[in-house]
Amino acid sequence: TEGIHFHMFLNAQISYVAADRQRNVIPYVECKYPDGRTEIYKSTESPMTDEAVAKAKKLTVDCIECHNRPTHIYHNPATSLNLAMSQNWIDPTLPEIKRLGVEVLEKEYKTEQEATSAIASSVTGFYREKYATVASAKSKDIQTAVTQLQGIYKRNYFPEMKVSWKGHPDHIGHMYSPGCFRCHDGKHVNSKGKVLSRDCNTCHTIVAQRGADGKLEQNMSGLPFKHPVDIGTAWQDTNCSDCHAPQ
Repeated sequence: TEGIHFHMFLNAQISYVAADRQRNVIPYVECKYPDGRTEIYKSTESPMTDEAVAKAKKLTVDCIECHNRPTHIYHNPATSLNLAMSQNWIDPTLPEIKRLGVEVLEKEYKTEQEATSAIASSVTGFYREKYATVASAKSKDIQTAVTQLQGIYKRNYFPEMKVSWKGHPDHIGHMYSPGCFRCHDGKHVNSKGKVLSRDCNTCHTIVAQRGADGKLEQNMSGLPFKHPVDIGTAWQDTNCSDCHAPQ
């Protein structure tokens, strides 16, 4: 019941009001503790009046608030590419393959047939024009990458139905959708000025990481988060998904 699993409805009961059907805009959060205390946090960015809160339906945070896609999961392209490359289904040594893969998956296509054809021509054309030597030496690996990318597209994009992974976000984490930052955005404040923190260590204990200098740090008691690429303090004020989720 510590860290991220404080939300599990075992000790405290957390409820909230959502301003939209997707539950991405959350103006009101309420936490009831076993000792009877109640803390109420209101968003300073999307405020809701007490009258509106009283009329609204309060939703209880339980397992599926975060584990909202237990099945029929639609994976975003970056996650799909990471998995395929880590398993060598796509050769990770192919130059720029992840950037290229995400790019061709995220283009707008009218039909699945148009998508699969465009993915094949775009990937093979890219290597033929930019990396002629690689195109010749690794033609089979490039074709395998094309087949994998086409498969990823077919599982996560349905252009005829106007459906894709973007319409079915996974709220676990916060890398490719707002997820945790729907509430933990540093903009939900209670009457005493306490803020729902966006500090990584609120929910996580980081025991190992590499910073921008490439050095490995390890500490079982926990480490303050360091962004793996030096972007100054931008990561402290910006949601991860603002940069990492393909637009």
